[in-house]
Amino acid sequence: MLLPFFDQSALWNSIATAPNQGGYPGMATFPHPPSNLSILLCPSSPVPGPFTDNGLGGPSRSYHLSLGDWCGVFPGISPVLGSPATGAFARGPFSPNAGETRRWRDITDGTSNTMLMSEKALFTSPDEFLGNSSGDDADSPRHCRTKFGADYAGRGNRLGNGRLWATGWNLSVYTVTTAMGPNSPSCKYFTNATSRHPGGVCVLLCDGAVRFISDSIDTGNAESPPPATPFVLSPYGVWGALGSAAGEESIGQF
Repeated sequence: MLLPFFDQSALWNSIATAPNQGGYPGMATFPHPPSNLSILLCPSSPVPGPFTDNGLGGPSRSYHLSLGDWCGVFPGISPVLGSPATGAFARGPFSPNAGETRRWRDITDGTSNTMLMSEKALFTSPDEFLGNSSGDDADSPRHCRTKFGADYAGRGNRLGNGRLWATGWNLSVYTVTTAMGPNSPSCKYFTNATSRHPGGVCVLLCDGAVRFISDSIDTGNAESPPPATPFVLSPYGVWGALGSAAGEESIGQF
């Protein structure tokens, strides 16, 4: 639906007029653009070649929607694609396939204090640290971090970050959370903002402002399990508070 707003009305029309609006957007047969859209790519990130894998396919994107400081699905619970996720809830502006949506009025922490989107470094290999994620479960940020060193040693997701521009899966390669700091490793439900900029990542706030967030931003208690409801303080410091839409945290300057 955003395509007409960045001069891609022809692509939008081809999707909207296709049978079933083009079908499932992760499939290679979807009406994808003939090449990557530069507006969806970070200029500092290498762009992988065209992606096809077992019927999946499409161009890449660098920018991903925020699920808040937790994706709202507890470890060990895997939602069925297209169905509400058991135990799922929205902590951020967007929801992990739970049938929830947030309106601007629901972002009670304030649009200038809530992250809407962030960049993620694009995929280069299953072992590469910044451009990938692991499918491993973890019950805290510390638990996730201790599983990985500088790479995923063969345990990275073969899809990699941003390799399907039009899909909305809540997998770790397609969304971001703010439980762990920028440029941290990503596990199944801790999916982190990454970039190839020195020292941090660029994020989009809900008020339309773009901010550069340092890797050293306060991330609170790495031993804490995720919040269990939408409306409690984030345990993950200023970074976690930027993710929550209604945690009622006092952020101040960041």
